[in-house]
Amino acid sequence: MISCPFLILQPPDFVAKAVDIAVQELIAIATPGQVTEVELTRAKNSTISSVLMNLESRVIVAEDIGRQLLTYGSRKPIDHFLQCMEELTLDDITAFAKMLLSSQPTMASYGDVDKVPPYEFVSKRFQRFR
Repeated sequence: MISCPFLILQPPDFVAKAVDIAVQELIAIATPGQVTEVELTRAKNSTISSVLMNLESRVIVAEDIGRQLLTYGSRKPIDHFLQCMEELTLDDITAFAKMLLSSQPTMASYGDVDKVPPYEFVSKRFQRFR
């Protein structure tokens, strides 16, 4: 089982809309043809840029080393991750999103939760992928 957590921080009046947008985006990624090559290239470039900028911080480098040691048992060179990003295709992200949406979602809310959509409502949106 693979999990892909994401965090939505919104004022209570916008939380239902934010959840709806997140659901729409996940469904779009899992639907072939909904993400263009231009969008994928832009996302890859943004991710690469963010990773490289973060690695300028000693604290983040130390965290990265620890995370890699725990995950892989060794430290991978940055070129390894850059190559992985370059090799990522639209088919890869579509397949991953479909796999992610094929299991029941897990949802947690904290704070003023009165306007958070019910679990059943969110879960039903992904039903076609199960």
